[in-house]
Amino acid sequence: MFTSNKSIDCLHGVSDPMECKLTRKGEEYAGFTNVARNGEKCQPWLSQTPNKHSTLLLLPMFPDPGIDSRHSYCRNPSNYAGGPWCYTETGTGLHECEIPFCWDFLMKSALKGNPMLDLDCRLTEMGKEYVGIVHVTESRTPCLSWDLQPYGKTDDFDIEISYEKHFHWGDPSKHRNYCRNPTSKNRPWCFVHDLEKKWEYCDVPLCPIA
Repeated sequence: MFTSNKSIDCLHGVSDPMECKLTRKGEEYAGFTNVARNGEKCQPWLSQTPNKHSTLLLLPMFPDPGIDSRHSYCRNPSNYAGGPWCYTETGTGLHECEIPFCWDFLMKSALKGNPMLDLDCRLTEMGKEYVGIVHVTESRTPCLSWDLQPYGKTDDFDIEISYEKHFHWGDPSKHRNYCRNPTSKNRPWCFVHDLEKKWEYCDVPLCPIA
């Protein structure tokens, strides 16, 4: 069962987040499903009723550009093994959501040997879900490795969250020097070897309609 203010379709254009997940854990999922697998309606993330929780500490891990009082969509900011989940308005504890795989993307890239690294486009405007292998900026400047943290924790990193936890899987080294958006910039970016600029945006295109 799905409830959404958009049509449920794994073949969305990128103007609407895709209603499917690319990975088993679905940390990149940014769709509009807002009911748990058991049919219970999800509790808004900013609400502490009926479930009190500390998930707000994980806000940098949400793939959304922002979260308001109406946001009750299934997400996986905690790297939960069962995939996207939510607290519900009638139950206690977290409840898993039924989010299908984006088989069209996965099958196409799996044929080329790697289902994640072949997806060199972003599903959303901000591209917080992007885990491809573009590693140069728009000016063709090489990206620096994320684990070097060359300029410390710059202003747009949440001061209450460790540098590592801003990244999917909680490990910057796994992202090498690939373009990412671990903060709230407009689109994927990376650090560059330039003391004045420090970082630049990358040219990661929006995924075409499948």
